[in-house]
Amino acid sequence: YSFINAIGGVLAGRSLGEREDFSVQDQLVLAKGEQRIRADVSYASEIGLGADRLVFEWDRPELRYSAGALWAPGNDLSGRRRLLGVGVESQIDTRLDKDEIQGSPIIVFLNHRARVDVLQGGRVVNSAIYDAGNQQIDTANLPEGSYGIVLRIAEAGQPTREESRFYTKSRRIPARGRTDFFGYGGLLVDSSNYRSLAPSSRPFAQMGVVKRLSESWAFEGSVQTSDQAASAEVGPTFLTPFVQIRAALVADTRGSYGTIFQLSSGGGSRLNFNLDVRHIEQDTAPANAIIQSQASSPINVLTAANAFRLSEPYQANGGYSQAGGIVSYSLSDFRFLGTFFYRRDDRASARYSIGPSMEYDVFRKGPLKVTLRADLTTTEQGSSGFAGVSVRLLGGSGTFVASAGGRSSTQSNDTPGSGLVSAVSGSWSPDVGAGQLSIGAGYEHDPEQNNMVLTSQFQNKIGSLSADFSRSEQGGTSDEQHSLGFQTSFAAGAGAAHLTGRGANQSVVVLSAPGARKQDSFNVLVNEQVAGSIVGGHTLALALPTYRAYRIRIRPSGKGLVAYDSGAREVGLYPGVVTKLEWHVSPVQIMFGRLLDPAGEPIRAASLMGKNIWAETDDQGYFQIEAPQNAELRVTLANGQIYPLTLPAAKNGPQLARLGAIVCCQSILKPSGPLFADAHISERDTQ
Repeated sequence: YSFINAIGGVLAGRSLGEREDFSVQDQLVLAKGEQRIRADVSYASEIGLGADRLVFEWDRPELRYSAGALWAPGNDLSGRRRLLGVGVESQIDTRLDKDEIQGSPIIVFLNHRARVDVLQGGRVVNSAIYDAGNQQIDTANLPEGSYGIVLRIAEAGQPTREESRFYTKSRRIPARGRTDFFGYGGLLVDSSNYRSLAPSSRPFAQMGVVKRLSESWAFEGSVQTSDQAASAEVGPTFLTPFVQIRAALVADTRGSYGTIFQLSSGGGSRLNFNLDVRHIEQDTAPANAIIQSQASSPINVLTAANAFRLSEPYQANGGYSQAGGIVSYSLSDFRFLGTFFYRRDDRASARYSIGPSMEYDVFRKGPLKVTLRADLTTTEQGSSGFAGVSVRLLGGSGTFVASAGGRSSTQSNDTPGSGLVSAVSGSWSPDVGAGQLSIGAGYEHDPEQNNMVLTSQFQNKIGSLSADFSRSEQGGTSDEQHSLGFQTSFAAGAGAAHLTGRGANQSVVVLSAPGARKQDSFNVLVNEQVAGSIVGGHTLALALPTYRAYRIRIRPSGKGLVAYDSGAREVGLYPGVVTKLEWHVSPVQIMFGRLLDPAGEPIRAASLMGKNIWAETDDQGYFQIEAPQNAELRVTLANGQIYPLTLPAAKNGPQLARLGAIVCCQSILKPSGPLFADAHISERDTQ
């Protein structure tokens, strides 16, 4: 048995009389081989202590079984659903492209530098400070599925605002000729009580299938039903090395329906793009009425916004149209980036932003680069643009950037308007030995506004910590914003406990080299890539992605001579599993000696062989050999007879030793005697 417990948190706030928002998430995986229990809990400043799931999973060939409080994937109409029940699905985590999951792009337009918090289920799962303009929000921490999210945007000098989005992240495209399926059933968990996993009295079931018809075509369909409504989603996917296109129709028995169109590039060319367009027609009844009808007890404390944050069900916000896209193209000296976003809710006016940005390197020599930059953005509130030049100087561990240009804006909520802008910034990544540290600072001058920005990130084997801070001054007032994030992970198993700094979706391999001296060190190679080091008798806890097969071996990196097993160990990892690997090491000495027979005569042309050890005596019986203390050898004489030999302890050392005369060949070793396993002696200069 083993377990991995990952803890991560986000703290965000600003100085304009707003309270601090924070969220802490704890993910525990208790595992035994292909079986595991997952438990996810969190604490958020807005909703308090919450339980997300408690589920037992069992991976079998091609399948995964699950039971407990779990999430069903849902569809693009209602979003994913939480239930107390059971599930079975095709096991797709061993796919080579599992790390290439693409989510629908989340684009937001910012008049000024701003902090953007991403809320999922009422919790802040990501917070960062972004530059002005169209920005793609980092959604790496969001889970797979379809659900609603909220973007909380705090622009300098402006009140905090929120924008609602529907987000989709999926990888359900099977290999050619394969059919994948999933099925879930049970009782819906009361969505009104985030603190509990207690079920309601409402049954729920969902099943779906994805069929890969050919190299270029796949077809998917799913149905779900509860005591109040049933819905279905169907659609084809067209795949080529250059582009992937998906279209889908979704509808339910209450009259809601919608269409989805998704387009993404294959990533094999300079041109990359991602587009998600959807239109949903839904019941526009008051949000509380809908929520109450789906909960096990009446609710009178949740507003429509809070109901949306819980994202169960999404129809609390009525119908909407949404589109988001990003396209990029790059050459050696030219780069283009275009973004697009559109959102219209039944209860709100349309919001949109579209804008290209371009960069052209006019001068590059050594560490110096001069770049022309331009961007243009149009929104429902007006247009804004920038044109200027930037100078970048790269150093061994740092970067310095200075830029200047002109900005023009007709945005109705853009107080500074038009004028000259300039900025200087620098970043430094010093060598701190135990981890990776990155520090950045910048100063920006806009018309009637000045901004100071500080960023930092530190990562090491026990965790990661990041912090962003900005201060904006405008009209005699200042607005300070900050965000802080951390992540660490505790693993226990294989007779030891370790801090690994990675998530609960990882596995841990504990590596050691028993017998190594304090000065001995070894590089650890995972699939022939250096991934860490073992020093002396210490252990190395290496966190690796799950559902992968690895070949792991060690290679000496110290100055001492050692005998060790150079063969690779093959391991396959499941979530939460802690695996122990050992390489037994023996110090090696360069030894000189003379081989004599029982009569005291030198033994000529004899071969001395052991675990990857070989030497030969000269005409006087002298030999030189590299071997560990008390190595067991076999001596083969010129006439083919074989005798056992154990080397005596070295009299000198630690690396050059004189064995003196060794008497051999008293009891013959039959040819059927044991053979020696392969081993390896590290090569070092012996001068």
